[in-house]
Amino acid sequence: MNTDEKERQALVQALVAELSAAEPLHLDYELIEAYVDGRCDLIDQEIVSSHAAMCPMCGREVRDLQTFAAQHRRPRRNWLPLAAAAIAACLILAILPLLRPSATVLSLHDGNREVRLTKDGQLSGISGLTIDDERRIANALRSGMVGIPPNAAQLAKTGEALRSTFPATPSAFEPLAPIGCIIVSDRPTFEWTAVPGALYRVEVFSDHFRPVADSGPIDETRWTTPQPLARGTTYVWQVTALLDTVETTSPAPPAPEARFAVLDAANAQEIARLELVQPRSHLALGVAYASAGVTAEAERELQELANENRGSADAQRLLQSLRSH
Repeated sequence: MNTDEKERQALVQALVAELSAAEPLHLDYELIEAYVDGRCDLIDQEIVSSHAAMCPMCGREVRDLQTFAAQHRRPRRNWLPLAAAAIAACLILAILPLLRPSATVLSLHDGNREVRLTKDGQLSGISGLTIDDERRIANALRSGMVGIPPNAAQLAKTGEALRSTFPATPSAFEPLAPIGCIIVSDRPTFEWTAVPGALYRVEVFSDHFRPVADSGPIDETRWTTPQPLARGTTYVWQVTALLDTVETTSPAPPAPEARFAVLDAANAQEIARLELVQPRSHLALGVAYASAGVTAEAERELQELANENRGSADAQRLLQSLRSH
């Protein structure tokens, strides 16, 4: 025991002895209260505890006040952890719906994958898509419809008008393709019905009937332009059969013109990218082709999607919506 501790104990004992000798003096209520509340220093604590042990009256006062304090004292709380816990609970409740998987409302087999659309419009099961790709596909699945641009719809109407002018007989001389459509390749292949023994000549024209390509005399019923045509441009074409000294051109007035358009560069690049990253996704390609107005390829892809999902009303709705344009 060090010197300071010995001196402190001696001082306490002397004070206690002094208080005991000075009967009937007792402890002050304020000192007892400070002792019970833990507000007095070490010396006062020892004075109160020692005197209460020797004085029945003061001991009873200390015990009564301790009992009263224990019954009415409210525990001190640190509100910071409680507030933090409340905030954390609110954040969890707010984030929980985002973390919980949303219910799947539609799923289709697509190549070697299964594509799902959730109730909140999220697409899963297919990768390598841009935000625009995902939005178009999700909208198509949700609505059951694929749309085509206005210029493609207008071309389709002219193609239908032209086909309706030719009799459905094997002997009819008529252009076959491309008619009333947008094509991806800028070097189109032209096809027409045959006239036995004839030579043929294909001519392609741009705006104002300006010639841009000419096959010259050929003996085949198909011909591909050796030079690329301008993208984003609409063209008109004719084929002429030369048999002996007789020339027959089709289509010829008053029949509607055989029109087609070459896909613009931006859409052609997007489709080329999609063909590279998702070559086996009939769903992604079908929706992309339809959005670009390339209806023949779109129908081919959506037909394949329907074949992979036999009995699926969702796949059939997509195909039928394209054919209804």
